[in-house]
Order: sequence, then structure tokens, then C-alpha cells
Amino acid sequence: MSRSHPRSKLGDGREDYFSEKEAKNVHWPHNDALVIQAWIDNAEVQRIMVNTGSLVNVMYRACFDQMGLGLEQLSSSPELLYGFTGDVVVPIGNISLLFTIKDVDRQATTLAEFLIVDCPSAYNVMLGRQAMNDLDLVTSTKSLIVKFPTPNGVGTTCLVEELEDIPISETDEERCLKLGRNLAPEVKSQLTNFLKANLDIFAWNHEDMVGIAPEVMSHRLNVDPGYKLVHQKRRPMTIERYATFKEEVDNLLANEFIREAYYQV
Repeated sequence: MSRSHPRSKLGDGREDYFSEKEAKNVHWPHNDALVIQAWIDNAEVQRIMVNTGSLVNVMYRACFDQMGLGLEQLSSSPELLYGFTGDVVVPIGNISLLFTIKDVDRQATTLAEFLIVDCPSAYNVMLGRQAMNDLDLVTSTKSLIVKFPTPNGVGTTCLVEELEDIPISETDEERCLKLGRNLAPEVKSQLTNFLKANLDIFAWNHEDMVGIAPEVMSHRLNVDPGYKLVHQKRRPMTIERYATFKEEVDNLLANEFIREAYYQV
């Protein structure tokens, strides 16, 4: 069941196009899951995975409890969930809740049915094809963007987690790592303490990067020794590019990452 309302179309060849500009915060190439945030029953819910391979919508028990919902609100569910390995998960019930996806002054709402499962997950909700079809969602797993039609035009949403700098060195204030701004305080504290206790694994400059013994790993060019060597023509560079190139090469030479080699031509 969904709320019907007039919608703009996604098929005019302009508004439904996913451009690289829209996904400027996405680092390519990647195979990340498409994760969004939305409003469910007047609660803002993050870490909602858009799962085109699932027919039903799934909400995990931890999210269900955090939303302040009670087991008495659940209806019995005859459906079983099957994993890739054939394992079966028995839902503890199902519930119908308003699901709203927003983009500034554009939003779309549907009444979605969620199967509640009591098992651990990295996500709060798995959004399946039922809700996606009701909302006419169009997805781009490459750009990690979802578009949806509304009476005010086409809305766009994506999830770019806000990060904050966490100082982890008592001697150097510039040495910071980034953690999610919305992490629970106890989780953020545990992660910060863990990172501080393992600072020796981070490389802040070339000098911090230890070498790898050749017997462990070596890199060689896959060159056929039977081919005749070719002396390439020298390629001119601008002064600015040459200065940057020389600085990087000098750093690699100073830290013995590379060494100069001489060949007779």
C-alpha cells in the first residue's frame, strides 16, 4: 500500500541522469553497497541498505528497539527469509510503518511493511523491491545515489557520512584520524583508544614506512629479455612539473624505495 500523489517523471533524459559531479564525494573505482538514510515512523534512520536483490523490507531488532517500538505492535509473519547458503531466518513479526525519503523540499512517502529479524547486522534496514517500486526509486550503485519522483521534481539522496578529526598524538596536534561524527560516544571512545594504542602501524611520512625484505616480496618488470632495448626520446617538462617530479623522486631515493640504475645502450 502506498500513498498516491502526482509525480514528475524520471524518463526525460535529464533529471534521471547520474553524473560524476553528483557523486563528487565517491571514490572510484569501488563496489560499495548503496546506503541511504530516511525517516521511518518519524524517526531518522541511517545505514539503510538499498537491496535490489530482496523482495521484502527487513528491519533489524536493534533498530526496532532503538525506535521505541514494542513487540506488541507486531503481527505474526508466515514468511521465512533465505540466505545465499540456504540458511533460514525466522522473523519475529512484521509491522507497517511510514517510510519517507527526503531531499531538501522534495520528499516521497509510502506505507512499507517491514519484517523484523533478531540477528546482528552492519545495517539498520534492508530496503527491498516492495518499497522501491512504491516510491519509483531509480538507483546508481556506481554513484551511490538514489533518485525518486515527487510533486516538486526529482529528488536525490545519498549517504556521505560526516567525519571529524580525532587527535591521536600527544606530541603532534596535526596527527589526526577521522571517525564518523554520528558514532555512539562509547564506540568513539573505544576506537580512539584502540588507534592510540596502535600508532606504530601508521605512516605519517616516508621515513615511517619500513622496507619489505626481498625474500618476502619483490617487484620486477615483466620484460622479455630477448627483445632489443629501445632508447626513448627525452620528453620535455614544464618547470613546475619537473620540480614536483624531482621532489618525489628525491624522497624515494632518500628512503631507499628506489635506486638509480645504469644501462648501456
